[in-house]
Amino acid sequence: MKTNTSGKAIAGIALTAIMVASVMVAMVGCTGAYSDGRNYNIIVNQTEVQPVTIGQDLVFHAFSAPVTVSRVRNGSEEWSIQTDSYNRLTVSAEEDQWTRDGGFYVNYDSGSYDAELSVNEPRMPLKLKAGTKEVTSVFRGTPITVDVSGINLFDEDIVDLIIIGPYGQIKYKDDIRFTGITVSTLKNFSGDSAIDTIYWDSGHYTFQVKTRSENACGLDASSAKKELDIEKETLTIDAEKTLVIESELVELTVTGVANTQIRVTAFPGKHVIFSPGVNDNPAEVEDHPHWFEDTIDIDGTMTYAVKFNDSGTYTIDVTSLDDYWYFYDTIDILVTAKQVTFDVPGSVELGENFTIRGTANTGDTVDIAVDDHVCAKLNDLVINDTDEFEVAIDTSAADVPAAFTVSGAANLKAYIDRAEGTGEISDTERADGAATIYMLNQQGGGIDVSASEVTVGKNEPVILTIAALPDHNVSVTTADTAHTVFEYNRYDFTGTSSNVINIAPADTVSIPTDIGDCACQTTAKNIHGVWQAMAADGTTRFAVHFADTGTYTITATDYGAGYPTATRLDEKGIEITVHEKNVTFDVPSMVIIGETLTIKGTSKLGDTVTIAVADQIVQKLDQIVIAENGEFEAEIDTTVADAPAEFKIPGAVSLRAFINRAE
Repeated sequence: MKTNTSGKAIAGIALTAIMVASVMVAMVGCTGAYSDGRNYNIIVNQTEVQPVTIGQDLVFHAFSAPVTVSRVRNGSEEWSIQTDSYNRLTVSAEEDQWTRDGGFYVNYDSGSYDAELSVNEPRMPLKLKAGTKEVTSVFRGTPITVDVSGINLFDEDIVDLIIIGPYGQIKYKDDIRFTGITVSTLKNFSGDSAIDTIYWDSGHYTFQVKTRSENACGLDASSAKKELDIEKETLTIDAEKTLVIESELVELTVTGVANTQIRVTAFPGKHVIFSPGVNDNPAEVEDHPHWFEDTIDIDGTMTYAVKFNDSGTYTIDVTSLDDYWYFYDTIDILVTAKQVTFDVPGSVELGENFTIRGTANTGDTVDIAVDDHVCAKLNDLVINDTDEFEVAIDTSAADVPAAFTVSGAANLKAYIDRAEGTGEISDTERADGAATIYMLNQQGGGIDVSASEVTVGKNEPVILTIAALPDHNVSVTTADTAHTVFEYNRYDFTGTSSNVINIAPADTVSIPTDIGDCACQTTAKNIHGVWQAMAADGTTRFAVHFADTGTYTITATDYGAGYPTATRLDEKGIEITVHEKNVTFDVPSMVIIGETLTIKGTSKLGDTVTIAVADQIVQKLDQIVIAENGEFEAEIDTTVADAPAEFKIPGAVSLRAFINRAE
């Protein structure tokens, strides 16, 4: 009797046979072809397709003998083979009919059949993984997953996982057997049941799956061999590059034993940022951006990211925290500053057009500030593929900086990838490059003068900075010689030779007679001013103080490079207002790091005083209220996080006071 393709049941004794087969199938938990862990793939009488692997031995259960298996293509029977008297049949790889196109049917007869077979080559893929990552090398202690996904053996088939190590085959380890196991067990070497290598010998291993044919439906097959090196446990850190530019993100790779707790620390910590959540960086790193703790993933590899906002040499250290493992490793990273190199003329005559050019060692755009202001024309200049940028300046246009239209020094500063746009540069922004262009009048002169303070107390020093062309002779003179004191042997006033100007500024100066020596501070009083030949950097500085209150005019004059008679080419003046001394500090001469520092003082005017530490305003010392008696006081705990860094390292710390500071 046969079952037609519609699957209708037949009556009589065959029905009983089918029912018995169904019971047996239910007992082993599958439908159709199955293995009972012995040497036959058991084919049952049903219409559902039953899998068969080339190389297996088949036994047809509850079929009349002999059974015929036919290959049918396009409705025609093209080949057939019969079982032996016990209804057994080997799907031999030597018979190429099994690999040809078509369907395979049991007892095929003009479209009807008792069963259908799906014939496939044996598939025994093998991958060794740490977590989800395929590996060929791991540290000892890393759990190994044996991935046989896609294997087409039955779960009940018996196989050997043949592991050959440095000292021969490993049949079992730590009470875990690797030979004579079911395919189901083989598939379970993953997750919490992955092979733990913590007590394995370091060295070279091969892994291979091989069937036991007498317990695998007669199939004699094996997987490809997989190589694995188990290395002695250690901990390493590496960087994709060890020479980087400020603010450049650097990828760090830490490798070690899976599940090891580690700490990653940067030394020195200042200017180091492990951005939270970038790559494998923990989110908690924002609480202490220069170090963090983590656990190495199952694959033994972690990828972190770090950047530095200042140049210097930094050491990144990784240390294990587990009691079982103790290892550490370090790597040094050299950080160079973002850098813009200008290519600009040293001087430009007023009304003349010129081009600002330069190169940048990183970034996409450059902002150029002229005298600390970025105009639209100099905002977001594109850095091209050869790291260059340029912009033409028409000095007659309305949109050029004012510094290009008057005589004197135009100070250029470059900022790579600055996001703030046009406007004033803040005190906290650090330039990536600088240059000075001297705008010259028709006489060929150009000079600027600035003061560290324009409102000071009596006898308080003011630093005057002069900018002019290199090699030009300049004078800095006062309109009140009786109360102006140029401070002897400070900055560029040496007083030893040709440094004193003895006359009021004039159109011409006779250098040998009008410029003289000054042997001491006493003779540095009651002089008209000081004289200096500009150095190659185009700047010079002098210190001055005033012996009485009032308003003082200081004039800087550019006398050019002539000798022995120098001609006045350009001049600029600045006014300085002098009051009675406003603020007097009352602070200890020395404080021990870790102690609380009390800063006291008195002020003769104002409502608040702001104290700058090393020229930086800190919130704790901003807008301190001045009491009615003129006194003020503030405490700094040098141990807290928001204390100025200068109070945490040995050395001298400068304090400056500002009355009624608005910003």
